[in-house]
Amino acid sequence: MERRKLRHRGACRQRLSLGNLCATAVVCAAAAAALAELGHGLGSVEKSRHSAALRIPACLLQPSQLPRRRALLPAIAVGLLPLVFEVAQLPAAATFGNALPEAAAVVDTNNGIRPGDLGLDVRKLNRKGKTTGFDALKSCPDAAVPNCLSTTMDFFRQNQINSLLVPWKIPAGAKPEEALAELRKLIQDYPPGQDGVDAGGFRLVEAKPTYLYAQFANSIALISDVEFAVRQDGTVLLRSAARSMSADPFGVVRTPPDGLASAKRLNYFASRLRQVGWTAPDITRETHPEYFKDNVDTSPGFTFQRKPGQ
Repeated sequence: MERRKLRHRGACRQRLSLGNLCATAVVCAAAAAALAELGHGLGSVEKSRHSAALRIPACLLQPSQLPRRRALLPAIAVGLLPLVFEVAQLPAAATFGNALPEAAAVVDTNNGIRPGDLGLDVRKLNRKGKTTGFDALKSCPDAAVPNCLSTTMDFFRQNQINSLLVPWKIPAGAKPEEALAELRKLIQDYPPGQDGVDAGGFRLVEAKPTYLYAQFANSIALISDVEFAVRQDGTVLLRSAARSMSADPFGVVRTPPDGLASAKRLNYFASRLRQVGWTAPDITRETHPEYFKDNVDTSPGFTFQRKPGQ
């Protein structure tokens, strides 16, 4: 009787050990796939999210059917580590197809982390519950980093960079759909690398009658999300924001300034739209002194931190 109990306990311990290992393998595989997905960003430049998946053999999940379990445990554990590490280290996606040659040749790329709440929605403006009262674009809540400009008010304006833009206006008498079609044509004809920005190219992601969403990439493929929306009264909402970089192998997420890319990009469109009757003021050192002043280091890996009291 006592021997049977001991054998039973030993068998249970073996099953638990293998079961724990299998559970760990599944978790590691899922985590590795998530890391790879995070590093790829979105769009036509990304690989399938399923390319990073690891398949766990069914026999690992059925200990009773696996011979010599104890002998295989170390081999399984050692074998999983390089697989997980390899998946986690998958390089980020390349630049867009219309990138400049020097940007397309860059190997160490980083698409960044796509915000989850782009598009039009009623936006919260402060902690007291004040909202825009109408569908608006996302604000720049992390306004301590000079990498975003938007026509929606800053969530926390005090002691932060002014990222608020004046809405544009379409020509008097123009229909919103027709006006936005003009802007869409400008985006499609945009020259990557103009004024030293967007060398990684661009693509138009979403085009609705009164809403446009495009992605622009810098020389390391870090993406900026750019949106335009025309309201029925002819007011044009706009937002341009560089992403935070995807986490490195140690889990560190860096948020660099945009090197004035948002201003240069929007000014390119504004100058051409003014020629056809739009009201679209430039973004200048006078209109956004903090944004211009703090964009002094344009290196992709730079993490901006404001000093206390600034």
